[in-house]
Amino acid sequence: MLSVSLQRRHYIRIGILLLVLIVFWQRITVGLTLAYTYFAFTFLPTAVLGEGDGWDLENLIPPPDAPEVVPRIIHQARLGDLKMKDSWIEANESCAALHASPEWRFEFWDTPRANAFVEENYPDLLETYLGYGQEIQRSNVIRYLVLYKMGGMYMDLDIKCKAPLDFFTTVDWVSPPGVPTGINNAFMAAAPGHPFLKHAIDNLKRYDLNWISLYATDMFTAGCHYISTMHATFSGHSTLRVLPHEYKLGGHSVTPIFEHLGAASWHRGDATAIKKIGDVVTWLLVPWKIIAITVISFTGCVWFCRRRVRRAEKIRAQDVELFDMEREILLEGGAQAERGRQPEHERRNLLLRLWRDSISASGPDEAEAHRSVSPASRMSSSDSTLREDEDEMDEMKKERKSS
Repeated sequence: MLSVSLQRRHYIRIGILLLVLIVFWQRITVGLTLAYTYFAFTFLPTAVLGEGDGWDLENLIPPPDAPEVVPRIIHQARLGDLKMKDSWIEANESCAALHASPEWRFEFWDTPRANAFVEENYPDLLETYLGYGQEIQRSNVIRYLVLYKMGGMYMDLDIKCKAPLDFFTTVDWVSPPGVPTGINNAFMAAAPGHPFLKHAIDNLKRYDLNWISLYATDMFTAGCHYISTMHATFSGHSTLRVLPHEYKLGGHSVTPIFEHLGAASWHRGDATAIKKIGDVVTWLLVPWKIIAITVISFTGCVWFCRRRVRRAEKIRAQDVELFDMEREILLEGGAQAERGRQPEHERRNLLLRLWRDSISASGPDEAEAHRSVSPASRMSSSDSTLREDEDEMDEMKKERKSS
């Protein structure tokens, strides 16, 4: 009875697990892929611009034979009722002054123009685009869409230019590193029709999930973590160039090319908590720490499994012993049938005492396992066996008398 009960519980747990996997399969797979981003940017090779590829990033000089593949277009977006700050206006003026040549043009995307652009060029994405719950999600997505269609460079409104960007027209894709890992979509340069952007656009619907936190929902569905995950899962991951660490954009930061004012106009209270989690993850992303945690976790799992096996073996041994004792009593009861059947209440009381003695001799864990099988069910089984043995004894008596 005990083994049957445990087996039934085992099947119930498997059924519940399968049901959870079916219901939450998309969320589970997306979550695992998002988590993979940390592994990819920590352990997989990344093409860093200026490291042995012929681009002189310090002096902003491309290789002499590098063709211009990125149009001289600077895209910026301000969706919804977001108000322009004085510092943003100053930042835009700094970029305009450095790119006053007729070769350059600025494309400004507000809500009506962005909606019309998506409707005309990406009609299959229009419902998803308009269905986002936050303007920042649409702001993130529109930059991928316009760069894929038109090419050029996208810059957030709170980025101040410190140097001309002509250098980046020779790189088919480049972005700065992000915080705590991955890339940052505050600045991106891309050739039109770049396959990486197609990869990112094709996955927008699949990743359109609600993660409860507004900050997490934007980051995982369209923001920096999303584009970083697309970077990590892109088949040509090793060809996508990223600026060196000193060009990282996060909060207020100053690099040789940009000053990022770190406006974070869309951040809410939940952003602080999630950033703290990101800081912890960054602290853990050190090879020796990962190895230590893996060894400790594996050792703990082995110890726990061995403990469970020993406990199960002990329970089985005690169960066999208890059934042997019950069998002896049943046989004795059958032998007493010659002198008159043992009263029902005496058999039940004897079995109950044996069951209690077995419980008191066991440890707390084993006792709990035995209690899961009620005395009534155990005695019911024993009574059935007893009746079978008594019937067999009656038949033997009849055979002896007939002989």
